Amino acid sequence: MLWPTPYVSWDGYQDWDSYYRFLKGEFRHSLRRTRRRLAEKGNLTFERINDRDRFPVILDWIFQRKTDWLARINEKSVWRETDLYRNFLIAAQTQMPEQIQSFILKLNDEIISAVLCRISKLRAECVIATFDPAYSKYGPGQLLYEDILKWASERRLDCDFRLGNQLYKQYWTNSTSEAVTYQFVNSLRGAAFVRLKDALLSVRRTVIRPV
Repeated sequence: MLWPTPYVSWDGYQDWDSYYRFLKGEFRHSLRRTRRRLAEKGNLTFERINDRDRFPVILDWIFQRKTDWLARINEKSVWRETDLYRNFLIAAQTQMPEQIQSFILKLNDEIISAVLCRISKLRAECVIATFDPAYSKYGPGQLLYEDILKWASERRLDCDFRLGNQLYKQYWTNSTSEAVTYQFVNSLRGAAFVRLKDALLSVRRTVIRPV
């Protein structure tokens, strides 16, 4: 199975401004307008979190918002049983604080959007992203992506949006690669399961495909 993995490459762009001009004018206008409206409500700040004390707090905030969002759309939440994954991320971040980080957008002292990232010498991977639905009309997730991309641009790190080519990613990305998943079937029951799963996935993609 092939999965599109869109990303931002800085090849051909000298700096942030030259990349920013590549974005659609209507999208740039929307970013400026919503950022201005949020700034009118208080102090809007962007932060990178890589210390061991604050990282678990931000991680819990991300997991809780994901759980709430999946509940609202009547999807079964894998985030309700996250102790093993949470503990793994905290342990990994403690040992590799420069590689496992989170970025947040705050309005005054309130987090309104957060992204868990893996940082390497070549790229920043946006692993989990979420936002506070109370601020959804301001698009806080897209504003945070803008700040993360500026940060990545300064360091010439490609920004990987991970699996899936959702519409919100298409506003930013200028390149796409493919991830491959292999499934090896060794029984009739396994073959039936794989066919059923592929059929359900195909239906779901059709239903949620952006218009």
